[in-house]
Amino acid sequence: MTVNARNLRLLGLLGCFALVFAAGAIGALASINAADFYTQLDRPAWAPPAGLFGPAWTTLYLLMAVAAWLVWRPRGFAGARGALWLFIVQLAFNALWTWVFFEWRRGALAFFVVLVLWLLIAATLVAFWRQQ
Repeated sequence: MTVNARNLRLLGLLGCFALVFAAGAIGALASINAADFYTQLDRPAWAPPAGLFGPAWTTLYLLMAVAAWLVWRPRGFAGARGALWLFIVQLAFNALWTWVFFEWRRGALAFFVVLVLWLLIAATLVAFWRQQ
């Protein structure tokens, strides 16, 4: 049985969603009790309420999956290997930050992880842009 191009693109999109939401689920496990911890933090007046994080991150993960798929679609993983590996590493650091900050409550380490995460996001953005 052969898979036509349309079905392959759909499978790729579903794979991107699965990858991104798996990373999100790993992070979500660490944030089960995050709302209580978040409300105890000394936050600025402009800090969003805890209830906004779920919808905001769901939207971000949806958009991240579509972005990865748009990079994957023209040439597959082999054609965008560097950009997609950066994306995967960035997802791992994204999930790691949630564990470090909310579950392990290691603020200094979380700060370091978020700095690395921002560098990975910037590198992924550039790598994705170059794939266009």
